[in-house]
Amino acid sequence: MTNFMNKLKNRLRSGLAYLRTSWQKCSLKQKIWWLAGGLAAPLVVYLLIALSSVSAGEVRLAELAGSWTKEKVCHEACASNRRALEEAIIDELTGSTRSARRTARRLEIYFLDEDSDAAFRQRLVSILGRAFGPDDLPPYLSDYLAREDGQADVRAAIIDVYGTAFSPDYYLTVVKGSGETSLKQAAVRALSVYPDKVFNFSAAQLATIGESVFDKTLPQSLRAALVLLLSDYYSLFPTETDKLLRTIYGADKEVDVISRAFAADILNRHGQKTWLLPDISEAQWAEYYNN
Repeated sequence: MTNFMNKLKNRLRSGLAYLRTSWQKCSLKQKIWWLAGGLAAPLVVYLLIALSSVSAGEVRLAELAGSWTKEKVCHEACASNRRALEEAIIDELTGSTRSARRTARRLEIYFLDEDSDAAFRQRLVSILGRAFGPDDLPPYLSDYLAREDGQADVRAAIIDVYGTAFSPDYYLTVVKGSGETSLKQAAVRALSVYPDKVFNFSAAQLATIGESVFDKTLPQSLRAALVLLLSDYYSLFPTETDKLLRTIYGADKEVDVISRAFAADILNRHGQKTWLLPDISEAQWAEYYNN
């Protein structure tokens, strides 16, 4: 070991002596080139390492983000390019490699960026759902859904993709809350397609639905959707649901005519008595379909 260290020291001394002699013999121009190369080399090495560590999915995400930033109006070619990028990102995410993990982390960064476009964020939610399935909700999406200051359309997209990740009670709370209409609509859609209703729906939820139906601030389209939802409850809780539907039907001063008509239709389908459908004008139907 001692002989090895002595030889190493001698070689280092010889090398330094050679470099010192070479430096003294160089012209000023050559010395400048040497210095420039010495300073540039670490930067070049850093760039090469950085570029080599960027995954293909990260590159595709950057391209997709750029498209949403630069192409505000997206025609056929643009839409086709975005679909291709999304498919490539999904393929990258579904792997179990380090590249897949880097892509997933970069997608999270893009989503949490407050400057990201709402529509772009919605696409990221869709990409995650398609890559991992509706039962694998990332914690940061769950946290964002709970944010009252979050973009309503983005929160609605999370509900649309991960509808079974939350309970019916949660969705009814959303409908009853002070959130925007798009978020409440997503909550009603989630309730309409909720699996295993026999295990997840309860008679107690009818009270919340009733309160929302009689809430004068609720848009007519949402009220009507909640009344239609009562058809699913009827087969599970016929007595309680029948009572609520009768109350809705008779409230001609508090409830819009479309919702009352839906209540009568459900009663007719489940009961023995024929309930007369209220008269609905073309203007009232137009108002319902346009809101």
